[in-house]
Amino acid sequence: MVAAPRLSVVMTVRNVEPYVREAIDSILGQTFADFEFIIVDDGSTDRTWDLVSSYGDARIRPRRQPPQGIVAAANAALAVARAGLVARMDGDDIALPARFQRQIDHLDRHPDIAALGTALIEIDTRGIHGRTIRFPPTPAAIRALPPSATQIVAQGTAIVRRAALDAVGGYRPMFELSEDLDLWLRLAERFDLANLDEPLLLYRQHPTQITQSRQTTRRASSALAGFLAAERRAGRGEAEYLSGSLAASCLAAARAISSRPAGERPADRKLLINLLEGAKSGIEARTAVNGAYRRLVLEALWTGDLRQTWRTLRSWRRPAARIGAASDTSRT
Repeated sequence: MVAAPRLSVVMTVRNVEPYVREAIDSILGQTFADFEFIIVDDGSTDRTWDLVSSYGDARIRPRRQPPQGIVAAANAALAVARAGLVARMDGDDIALPARFQRQIDHLDRHPDIAALGTALIEIDTRGIHGRTIRFPPTPAAIRALPPSATQIVAQGTAIVRRAALDAVGGYRPMFELSEDLDLWLRLAERFDLANLDEPLLLYRQHPTQITQSRQTTRRASSALAGFLAAERRAGRGEAEYLSGSLAASCLAAARAISSRPAGERPADRKLLINLLEGAKSGIEARTAVNGAYRRLVLEALWTGDLRQTWRTLRSWRRPAARIGAASDTSRT
């Protein structure tokens, strides 16, 4: 029987043909070599799969599935991962050669740390270096972050203990595009998380990463993750917000926020605005919630920053038209 490796590297890819070979080569070139490399192609339509499957390295375990999204792809990889440590990697980034060795050495010295990220350096499509981004270094610094924090651990730099992943249930499909943020928030409630100050990943930025419409989804799912983290910290349950679609969950969360006294609402008004923006995607097809949606938006207009809220809502054609008519005579 073949012994399990020390590390399982999980990479999900979709249509990253220009960058995927460089990403794979950066993993195969690590100074730490005791790993398996699980690459899940989530329905690529370019030559990504051809490139992934062309390698002869026995550590690579390529898998292909119809397009189901990054969460389904990551969970499919985790289902076959054999190691007690799991490293994440994206198909358009570059891991610096000592990344795994530095992280595993640190985890060996600190067995209480369940997830460890690193700093990163941004690069463009040509590989030219930009700014260096660092993340909160210690468990105490991470615990001190508010529930609305989004800069906790960069997913492409993370190594996570498998036991901790299993303890919190892994990635949750509701949070597509913010699945990592939801995971870090839940992990930090039960375990220590940390980041190395050394940049060990080149993080590529390119125009095809996320379209504008998916940016809306990311903002909404991030807001929902932050709202649920606040609910858990307050000792309240989250199950009622996790049934149905992201839009329905955002609407339920916005309704809960608006029904509370002003002193009990989140200090960051953007959270409510992003929840409302996420809820909007299900409004036109679901007439039954139009009334609730309208009341929530009017509440946001009345109690928040009117100009900031209106800038966010002005492009929402049908709902905005009704709100605009009402807000002309409403209190400000």
